[in-house]
Amino acid sequence: MLMGSERGRKTMQSIKLLNDEELDRRIAERKAALDRFVPAVLALLTEHGEVLERELRGNFHTSIDKELRPFDTFSFLGSFGQSAMGGNTLTIWHHPSGDMGEDTQSKCVLSVYWQVADFSSDECEVSRFVSNLAWQNDLGSVLARKDEIFAAQDAAKAKKIRATEEVAREGAEKRSLLKDAERLGIEV
Repeated sequence: MLMGSERGRKTMQSIKLLNDEELDRRIAERKAALDRFVPAVLALLTEHGEVLERELRGNFHTSIDKELRPFDTFSFLGSFGQSAMGGNTLTIWHHPSGDMGEDTQSKCVLSVYWQVADFSSDECEVSRFVSNLAWQNDLGSVLARKDEIFAAQDAAKAKKIRATEEVAREGAEKRSLLKDAERLGIEV
């Protein structure tokens, strides 16, 4: 594992290999990807994410962790208000096979931290950003289909609720029949 100063030297060495135009291009591409994905995922987490933990810290500060999992082939985790001065982290995992449990291809593709309430690619620190375009293209497609995905998830939840209610109704009917049979002296 590289220590801070060693990591800094390695980063500076790799930066020296890039010319200024190439470095400017890469920075612009990275910022564009962050500006495209982070606000969109934050909106999903805000509206549809499940609160994992809400902790009141002191008299004036609440820390909240939210998760949206599964969301098609992605999982999202946001940790907001990490200190009284702010602090937010968004982590995105990609599950290309769609299997959240035993998916050996699942991996963290993005982890980003920013201090203030509103995200800005000019004021963030990226600790993980997988450079391949596959997950980025997939996430772009998923975000474009978000309404369809939520509709399908809602339909699946409604179907599960209906099935549970049907089992409960059938059980109640069976109990009623057995009670009537017992009351009328019919052996079952």
